Amino acid sequence: MQGSLMTDIPTDGIGVSNDLYAFLQAFFKEHPQLVKNDFYITGESYAGHYIPALASRVHKGNKNKEGNIINFKGFAIGNGLTNPEIQYPAYTQFAVDNKLITKEDQADINKLIPFCVGAAKNYVSKGGESYETALQQCQLIFTNILAIAGNINVSNRN
Repeated sequence: MQGSLMTDIPTDGIGVSNDLYAFLQAFFKEHPQLVKNDFYITGESYAGHYIPALASRVHKGNKNKEGNIINFKGFAIGNGLTNPEIQYPAYTQFAVDNKLITKEDQADINKLIPFCVGAAKNYVSKGGESYETALQQCQLIFTNILAIAGNINVSNRN
């Protein structure tokens, strides 16, 4: 709505999963011929925050017999960002183990970890740093590794 603020937009996993579940119920109400089809939830990257919550919400809705029973078969997350406080700090050890950087490089890059973790915690606790700030702080770890490792395809490591 132009000119008005929307204050009821969910920003956490529970709120988002409830909205998505309501959408799915409305969708299957409009398309009842599809409700018996196998249903999978998939996503990648930041969807790693929301897919487990939605999967749990669908399971709960089915268990409690809320609306249409969704023929939920499973979920998948590709390269999911589920917990940046754990994932980003692990990148430097992975890079050392795969001979992309040296131990000395790791020590230098690890100095960025407290800034990443702090920004991620502030973002998660709401009212703290913005998502963009947290992403920039954490992404510095990854970009420093890539700068040292050279022109590599991070999705194709042997």
